[in-house]
Amino acid sequence: MGSDFEIWTGEHWQSYLRLPGEEENSASISLYLTDYSIFGSGVVVLVNIKEMPSFLGVYTNNLELSNYILSKIVSKTADYPFPEQMKVYDSQIFRFDNSAGEIGWRITYSENEIIVKWKDFEEPFYHSGGPQNPKGQSVLSSLLTFSNSSTIAINDILTKGSPYHRETWKRTTGRPRSSCVIAFSEIIKIVDQN
Repeated sequence: MGSDFEIWTGEHWQSYLRLPGEEENSASISLYLTDYSIFGSGVVVLVNIKEMPSFLGVYTNNLELSNYILSKIVSKTADYPFPEQMKVYDSQIFRFDNSAGEIGWRITYSENEIIVKWKDFEEPFYHSGGPQNPKGQSVLSSLLTFSNSSTIAINDILTKGSPYHRETWKRTTGRPRSSCVIAFSEIIKIVDQN
């Protein structure tokens, strides 16, 4: 007899950048590092760069996992700056850090390279979970580390925009927080709504 829910654990890295005064992101990256799921582990990266539409897509080192992330997590999350349909690219993905206090990811596909970095971190905020949303998803817990500086480069060209404060974080932390954040040790419960 199977359970009526699924569990995903891992890390969720977000870099959402905007130009001053704009209402939409100039560049968006959402990266899921999966420690545990029914399709194993791996990395799935959603990319949407306003001025570089040819790079719109999902970059992954586990194609089965990417379908799971898109259908079970992304589709059940509100306020996402990504279209419903995106091409999926089998990619090489590596994490790195450096002496300047930056941590980041390098994504390569064919001859192309995407590098996203985070630095200038605030004190971590422990999120002890919240109610299930109408689509059947709930975050049971995570350690949120907000970044005040993040960059996205495509083939050595920096995208426009910088971090901004998102009102959506009021629900979790009590006040608007940076649009660039790493959720460490995240546990998500997904209830099948069908």
